[in-house]
Amino acid sequence: MSALRLINETIATDGVAEVNVTDVFSSDFDIYQITFTDLRTNSGADFNMRWLNTSGSAVTSSQYDRAKHYLPAGGTFGEVRNTNQNYIQRPADAFGYSSSGQTGFGSMYVFNPYSSSSYTFFIAQGGLKGGSNSTFAKDIGVLTETTSISGFKFYVSTTFKTLNVRTYGLRVDS
Repeated sequence: MSALRLINETIATDGVAEVNVTDVFSSDFDIYQITFTDLRTNSGADFNMRWLNTSGSAVTSSQYDRAKHYLPAGGTFGEVRNTNQNYIQRPADAFGYSSSGQTGFGSMYVFNPYSSSSYTFFIAQGGLKGGSNSTFAKDIGVLTETTSISGFKFYVSTTFKTLNVRTYGLRVDS
């Protein structure tokens, strides 16, 4: 039996500005994997994320913290730290500023999202390939409130051309 169980696959349609993936986190798992593939936007755009509570509403409180280490193909490595934000800015930085001919990709592990007694943590890595801005990034982050999270939303400042999102539950054997 596989340790990963596919819970949901969502494919964005051309022209939408946000993609909501609801009711994927539950008490069935403590660890989830979210994969991102084929991310393209109709023009250069920031790719951002928010958690959704069990009512399906976006968590917009200023309690998102994260740190990023980015590795551009032709430049200097760098770090970014944000605290007290009301969203996750460019998870796995590779998804930011996607432009014509570039495709974003990545993977995120989410820990204890459904628990109302612990924070929601994530680690992510991903990249942006194509064009002159190919890059790779690693992120860590936390929502510093004890809200039960059942889903997430991705959104861009323009519109998506394509995006494929898969959510898996990770079985942990004891």
